[in-house]
Amino acid sequence: MPIYKITNPDNGEAVQVWSDSQENAIKKFQSETRAPKTFRIKDPRSDVPQDITAFDAKDAIKISQNMPETGLATQFVAGANVGASNVMGLPVDLVTGGINKVGGYFGMDPIENPVGGSEFFKNIMEAPQDLRGRQRLSDIAPTTKSERFARKVGE
Repeated sequence: MPIYKITNPDNGEAVQVWSDSQENAIKKFQSETRAPKTFRIKDPRSDVPQDITAFDAKDAIKISQNMPETGLATQFVAGANVGASNVMGLPVDLVTGGINKVGGYFGMDPIENPVGGSEFFKNIMEAPQDLRGRQRLSDIAPTTKSERFARKVGE
């Protein structure tokens, strides 16, 4: 079964849901009365524990055991996407941080994910995965030391 990442529109928290279809994953998410928890699960393929946000420990274990395997190239590209979006969005992120700091003194709501910021560029760079219904590269955690190294080199 696939793993679906659903973002709560109320608080922006992303929850991973184990389900056979996207429709059933959404139904499961909407019908869940418990608050999601973050579980630290040791990946059986490596020595790296993963933080998985799910509704219960059984689902978190299933999700961990069925995470897609990655390779060095995938992690390098994921790192390059994150690094490039951080560099391109830096000027807007700096100005936004200043505005939020000053605006906080006057009771203004903080600006989140401004147009032209790093999240904006990351969303653009990862749009092809979204359009194909695939998991975003930046969401796939490296599972080995060499994959972590490739990701850092890409950044």
